[in-house]
Amino acid sequence: MENKRKGKARPDLLRRDRQTDTGSLSGLGNSLPRENDINLYQMKELLKSETSIPEDVIHAVVRQLQSSMPALGLDHPSSQLIIQWLTGLLAQRGYTLDELPFQSLELSLENVEMNMLSNRGTRTGVEHAKTPEATSLIIAQHIKAQVALKNKFQPKVVEAHREGLLDLTHLGSVDRPHDIFLTPEYIKMYGLPAYSRAPQAGPAVSPDVLLSHLVRFTHELQNHFAGEVHWGFFNTLILPFLKGRKTQTYRQFAQQLLFEFAQLDVGRGGLSRKVILEMDVDIPLYLESVDCVGPGGKKTGDTYGSLSAELQKLNHAVLDVLERGDYRGCPFYAPHIVFHFNRSNVKWTAFAQQLFKQAFRTGNPSIAFSQDRRYFGPMGVVPVHDTDWIKYLQKPEDFRGFSLSTLTLNLPRMFYEGADGQFEQKLEEALHVALSAHREKRIFISNLMAKGPRGPHQFLRHKAHKKPFLKLDQGTLITTLVGLAEASALCIGSDKPHSQAVIRTADRILSSIRAKIDELGKLHKLNMQIAIPSSEEVACRLAKLDFQKFGSKFSSYMVRDSRHTEPFYSTGSNILFDKKMAWEERLTRELSLHKHFNGSVNHVVYARQNDFDDPGIYHSFFVQMREIGHGHLQPAPDMSYCLSCGFIFSPGLGTSCPHCHKTQLSDFGLGQSAFSPVQYWCRGKKTEWDLRHRFDEDNQPTQEVLPFFT
Repeated sequence: MENKRKGKARPDLLRRDRQTDTGSLSGLGNSLPRENDINLYQMKELLKSETSIPEDVIHAVVRQLQSSMPALGLDHPSSQLIIQWLTGLLAQRGYTLDELPFQSLELSLENVEMNMLSNRGTRTGVEHAKTPEATSLIIAQHIKAQVALKNKFQPKVVEAHREGLLDLTHLGSVDRPHDIFLTPEYIKMYGLPAYSRAPQAGPAVSPDVLLSHLVRFTHELQNHFAGEVHWGFFNTLILPFLKGRKTQTYRQFAQQLLFEFAQLDVGRGGLSRKVILEMDVDIPLYLESVDCVGPGGKKTGDTYGSLSAELQKLNHAVLDVLERGDYRGCPFYAPHIVFHFNRSNVKWTAFAQQLFKQAFRTGNPSIAFSQDRRYFGPMGVVPVHDTDWIKYLQKPEDFRGFSLSTLTLNLPRMFYEGADGQFEQKLEEALHVALSAHREKRIFISNLMAKGPRGPHQFLRHKAHKKPFLKLDQGTLITTLVGLAEASALCIGSDKPHSQAVIRTADRILSSIRAKIDELGKLHKLNMQIAIPSSEEVACRLAKLDFQKFGSKFSSYMVRDSRHTEPFYSTGSNILFDKKMAWEERLTRELSLHKHFNGSVNHVVYARQNDFDDPGIYHSFFVQMREIGHGHLQPAPDMSYCLSCGFIFSPGLGTSCPHCHKTQLSDFGLGQSAFSPVQYWCRGKKTEWDLRHRFDEDNQPTQEVLPFFT
């Protein structure tokens, strides 16, 4: 007993996460030979060298194994059976394989070989053929995830992640911040920085060079961030470089812009970080009086408010390229473009109709109405009429921020584990665990950034005019939510509640979460946000863990339809996605929840078809969103994907690929934050795809289209 206590009190074990039985068994199994006859002597030596279990206990257990096998008629038991048996015998004596310290990290040869030979990713959202570079990244992420769980987070955080109370997003990129938001003004003024052996470039003097700088800088950001790269006011701020040029130059620039940024998405086998270009339909009021920065990083004497005509020319050029697609006519799904309406008096114009038609045709671009507040990626929601924010917005070269850490909270788990009325208590406990996770990631990134020009984040610490590119206090901590619909149903006490009751209950839950998040942020002086998850599989992973543990009692809340057996949870505020209801009603109700999100949030509109003869449909969405005054609308039409050539097209074009005429097709649509072939989705996400209610499945009359205004 003394030896056991001594082993458990070892300082290195206290600093390191205790592994689960599954992880320990995997590690022991990978350390043993692969023959049918397991080498018990080698097992005994491994236990003696790798654990703190007393030798007499090890000898006794191995002897019992050796003597019991013939008695049970097991001449050639599998190694897995032996390990399970060993675990049970050690448990009887008060020891577990949790105490294996395993200094080496574990990745079986089978897993490595599978990644090398498999031509495609197995995760949701990975639709591109994997290159050798992508394989190396996947293996590296697997190893980094183990390092994170062993050394970077407290045991209570790791346990919460493994048990499914929360999910540590991008665990395989633990040494990277998550998302970043910045504007082209920084590159226009300072050019490309010198770091390591990379050459420095001064401010660009032509549109082509500026675009080259932006693409190169984005590529470097993708090397340092685990999530999305947001470029704000993208089209507005590059207008000084295009002023006075011919219409053909605008078209060529728009074409080059989309092709260059699209290449970043597939540069590493589809594992690159998503790039979002935030564009303006009209010049934001707070930028109208800002002096333009043009070629050479010098002020031109104009203000951005004087470039409205140039903005319209560029917008038409970008939209025309999006409509045509690439050389084959395949739609662009990267970069993702968000067009913002910034004025409250915006009119229904021919361009607005063209914009909505393209958005509903492919899902790219999406459309935001930002008259009152605007989303700036990891910087969260900004009230655009607030005096302090206006001063900040009017210096676009300094307007940037990033998220240090992102995790996902499993809301239904708090109802499963708590008795009636204990949700608030369970929520409080979960948020404190989440806070610990955020702070540990923040400390780790802080230590890496503190290494300065010789550290791994030297690029993020480069200076322009003696100002560091990023400071730690610019970082936000983001908590995303899954299972809001299920948590609301559990609170109501019915697995099929009325949609109005779901919205009312969800509103109360979100209000409580937001209040507690704000309180924790204020207390610890941290910028904490609530947002929708961007991870493609997190909702399914957490639902599956809950189903294994609580399925006998709560399965009807996780499996929504008797025709399906795979559990999944709703994500963010899109909690009425499977309800057969008018789109206006769903849009209004779900957008009413957005006031609780101070981070990124959108409203997804699922559609069966992607081209409507009646333009009144587009106008109806425009009017509804304009009246609400804020919100991000993400159309998500059903598409078809050719597994042979990768061509994406409307299902209405037939059952064979229009490009190569092959018939091996997959459904193609929006997963969580990216469009990808449904065939490559996890089973839970496929179930959600089947249950989605498309707004055009109900033939509803649309209102009369108002005349265009110029």
